[in-house]
Amino acid sequence: TGPEIEVLVDGRPFTDEDYTSPTPTLTINLFDESGINITGEVGHQITVQTDRDVKTRQDVTSRFTYDNNSFTRGSLQVQLPTLTAGDHPLTIKAWDNFNNSATTSLIVSIVEDMDLRITDVMNYPNPFDGPTTFTYQLTQDADITIQIYTVAGTRIQRFDLIGFRGFNQIDWDGRDQDSDRLANGVYLYKITARSHAEERKTTAIFGRLLVVR
Repeated sequence: TGPEIEVLVDGRPFTDEDYTSPTPTLTINLFDESGINITGEVGHQITVQTDRDVKTRQDVTSRFTYDNNSFTRGSLQVQLPTLTAGDHPLTIKAWDNFNNSATTSLIVSIVEDMDLRITDVMNYPNPFDGPTTFTYQLTQDADITIQIYTVAGTRIQRFDLIGFRGFNQIDWDGRDQDSDRLANGVYLYKITARSHAEERKTTAIFGRLLVVR
């Protein structure tokens, strides 16, 4: 079946179509009981390819190093060339010492650094009667504030945290600032992002929550 392949982008776990920088660094972790083929033999190299274009395929075998005291697990880093704004498919391929190959594919989304956006916002479950989880994507690192309001406009909860480019999530126990459970009904939330860049751009997005017991 070939090696197990795990890919981190800019040092973080990655989900397809996460936003990333125009020059992302891949950390590729490989594991196989028989070890990783690092002979560099033609047709059995560790390769990285972008945009489904064979001309972009890089042989990165020489960058692989085993973990200390291990002959089955190791990693390598690859700095990708500058990517244009948009979606870019990546394909990583590796071989074990029995010449079984494995391939993994992902899509990175590139946006202009000055374009701060919050996208793909949701909370799950919704409706809910206890804990719920907010998930969202950021086009760049930012300070995040999540505020929960009643429909009358009274704020009942607030979270301040650091958000990172790409996928983010925060778990909420479904209680207000006094640790009381919420009554049945509709609530509103506001997620605000403030850029770390010098101009401190701000953007916000709103949504609705439903508590049902």
